[in-house]
Amino acid sequence: MFIKRSKTSVAIITALVFVLSLVFSLPLLATADDSFTVNFTASKLSPQDTVIQMDFSKGFDRQLENDLAKIHVSDKTTGGNITYSDYKYTKEGQQENKIRRLELFFNNLNAGTTYVIELDADFTANNDTTLGKKQSFEFTTTAPVEQPVEPEPEEPVTPEPEEPVVTEPEEIAKVELKDISGHWAEDIIVEMVNSGVISGYPDTTFKPDKKITRAEFTTMLVKAFKLEAKTGKDFADITNHWAKDDIITAVAHGIVSGYDANSFGPDNNITREQMTVMIIKAAQLNENEYESKQFIDNDKISSWATEAVAIANQHQIIVGYPDNNFQPQGEATRAEATTVIIKALQVK
Repeated sequence: MFIKRSKTSVAIITALVFVLSLVFSLPLLATADDSFTVNFTASKLSPQDTVIQMDFSKGFDRQLENDLAKIHVSDKTTGGNITYSDYKYTKEGQQENKIRRLELFFNNLNAGTTYVIELDADFTANNDTTLGKKQSFEFTTTAPVEQPVEPEPEEPVTPEPEEPVVTEPEEIAKVELKDISGHWAEDIIVEMVNSGVISGYPDTTFKPDKKITRAEFTTMLVKAFKLEAKTGKDFADITNHWAKDDIITAVAHGIVSGYDANSFGPDNNITREQMTVMIIKAAQLNENEYESKQFIDNDKISSWATEAVAIANQHQIIVGYPDNNFQPQGEATRAEATTVIIKALQVK
């Protein structure tokens, strides 16, 4: 005996089957969209203790060495490459709560500086999924701690040579700077003060271990190498600066340049690699027959400073520290700046 079904009943059953098929297919659709992603976090920003965390949606421990080569860190302003001091990969937990974290550690960054971390688009997870497009993250290190205000002016007497501490430069014995006795650069400081290249402070101190700024070092070079005054490129941040004329002269002679078209950063502390490039250009030195020293941290020297560092080392202007480090991003002191200038003058 045959049972007759209406067309309406068949249509309802067909629609119900279609809806159920969609419901049971949703997990499959969600799985197909399981992309490989990364979230960046800066957990520490001290220049000597910077930690950047990158949390990934998938593990990549089997791809770790290849993926590390696809991470690039640079100074946003100069574009110079930066090398992290260490890294740590963490993979723990179960299923959706699993942690897949890569931490990069830095111990020698510049204060108050913005850096960029970039991951290549082909950064790969264990299941061969890639990020698909370049991922980037910016972070800025903390600014240096402000020191207590001293009663004497923060700027040295250098820009006002009519008021030098030493009034008779030909008599070296007349120099009486009360904080350089026994300092490793004492004799060099006395000679350079007497020559008028640099001066002490009104309270008869020199502060040999104080950091020196880009403007101060530029002024020293103009005086030491007796550069002819010139006019030329002006920067927005030196319009009313005491070293404006010397900065413009040095730029016109090709000794130094700004960070960009409008910024020179006159009051930024000068780094050792910046100082090296400027002294080599001022002294117009080239490579000689001697082999340059290989420093432990050669890989941290910016590409634009590599040649100048090698030349300075060949001429024994800068030989590095006793532990064989050059510390290219380290900030130079007044004593160090005085020393490299007098050595360059002796070579020249």
